[in-house]
Amino acid sequence: MTRDDIYEQVIKEDFNRTEHETLDKLVRNAIRIGEEMKGDYVRLRQLTHEFTEVLTRQGMLMMNEFKSEELTALASRAASASDGSFQSVGGADGKWYVPISAALIVFLDGISRSPKVEVGAEILTIDEREHHNIGGAMEASMLYAEATVMKDWARDCPSNIFHFIDGPVMDPPRQMDDNYVDYRIDAIKSLLNKGTLAVGCVKKLLGNFLIHRLSEMLPDFEKKRLSEFHSDAYLIYHVLTKVSLSTTATLFTKPLEVSVEDPVYKVYKKKGLDIYFMYFQSGPLSRPYRVDIPLLTGKSVDPDKLGEKIAAVLRAWSYPGYDLPLPIVLADNKCNIRKGCAEVLYREIITRAASNDVFDNIVRTKLRTEVA
Repeated sequence: MTRDDIYEQVIKEDFNRTEHETLDKLVRNAIRIGEEMKGDYVRLRQLTHEFTEVLTRQGMLMMNEFKSEELTALASRAASASDGSFQSVGGADGKWYVPISAALIVFLDGISRSPKVEVGAEILTIDEREHHNIGGAMEASMLYAEATVMKDWARDCPSNIFHFIDGPVMDPPRQMDDNYVDYRIDAIKSLLNKGTLAVGCVKKLLGNFLIHRLSEMLPDFEKKRLSEFHSDAYLIYHVLTKVSLSTTATLFTKPLEVSVEDPVYKVYKKKGLDIYFMYFQSGPLSRPYRVDIPLLTGKSVDPDKLGEKIAAVLRAWSYPGYDLPLPIVLADNKCNIRKGCAEVLYREIITRAASNDVFDNIVRTKLRTEVA
């Protein structure tokens, strides 16, 4: 039997072992939810045509069949990307061991030449007695490492390059840390002061950046219908998929400034960064993603020209088979710490910490910390 066959058999056995009364109610609920979802799909499909026209009317929906010579010129420029990663293991005795890494990928001679790779990695010990939000502490440590990579690169990088950030530009820890936000903003501003075109590429379309801004422009009846799309993901996936059926062009939305009512953005704007966002889809078979564009406060912006410029750069640095620009794909691969790797490192820590003293080992066993 294949792995999939075994998995299916386990699922069926678990299903059949469920009590009849419970199973009957759950199946009825599953049927009802499925019918409701089918209705949602029909309704959103009908709304897609309407809001494709709305985005076009508002000048928000843009497309371009970029010329090969333009893309070749952009792909010959210097570009870089940064990303960070972490995993957590341990915790039984109140201490978590957190492997953290941050990577920088640098294409000094364009996409056709091999890039330079720099990776920093370390294992941090985080005591949960000192941190009420242990997950936030782990995430903050990784984000500091990622910001440090950008800050160091801003010091050494040539002028007027492209820099791709894997993730949003506004990326605070779960609990807003003023020191971290200042540090991250300073790192991004250092890049911008070198003439760098920096963009954050966000794979998961969480939030309502576009829906919120559109609702400020539309009459009440269209605003109400817009709310049928639960998030930007629903709106963008539906509209760009529909448009992709009739064109092979690169699709993107006109950059808009993040709403000044956004509490996180207020902090970034106050400290000298204006942040715009747009949605981008390289081709018909690509998944769209959000693009965050940081600019120094006070910089004059023509949204149409900015959108065309960003879209051309993203298209030039895209690689067949990947949705995101190639430098980000490489940065993500280089810094990624898999769960299995973290477990092996944890076992190495515990093995090295093992004692020949019976007393020590009994205490560790009572603390439920594995001693190899």
